[in-house]
Amino acid sequence: MNGLCSPFNRSPYHLYTSLMLRAVQTAAPIAARLSLPAHGIERAYEYGGLTTGPGGGFTPVTGGDHAALREHCPALVWPAHLTGQAWDGGAEAWEEPLFQARATHVLTDLRTRHHGQDRVALVTHHDFAGALIRAALGWAVTATPPTFHLAHLGTAQLDLPADSRVGGLEWLNR
Repeated sequence: MNGLCSPFNRSPYHLYTSLMLRAVQTAAPIAARLSLPAHGIERAYEYGGLTTGPGGGFTPVTGGDHAALREHCPALVWPAHLTGQAWDGGAEAWEEPLFQARATHVLTDLRTRHHGQDRVALVTHHDFAGALIRAALGWAVTATPPTFHLAHLGTAQLDLPADSRVGGLEWLNR
């Protein structure tokens, strides 16, 4: 295998992306190469969400709307419950339990949508990807969680049983 598919043992059947601009921009060539729609997931954003400052400590900022983000990724499928409105930007307090709960919600949502041998790719962000991996591995929430050192455009392959059992980390930064 070559090109954008090279990090995957097998190409995904489904593609999801955070609604933050940089993730949507990253999802665009992947969606084009794999001929897949890029389904937006509003809760897959980076820690703290969109604000005017670092760590979610400043004024919340509204995210883009479907038309604006589709300019960057024509394959973007907007979440149905947000039809006609912009994404709220997800601004949140900078608290690890909130991030872990959100990661668990995203994993539960993906497990509900896709069962068995379905292969799913999610374009998300560094810190949130770590929370997803910890949630998938069943690690307890701590104030200072272990950090996965993901390369820019890092990839990870997780085995996520559909029944919410603990999964496995197959590879990281391949």
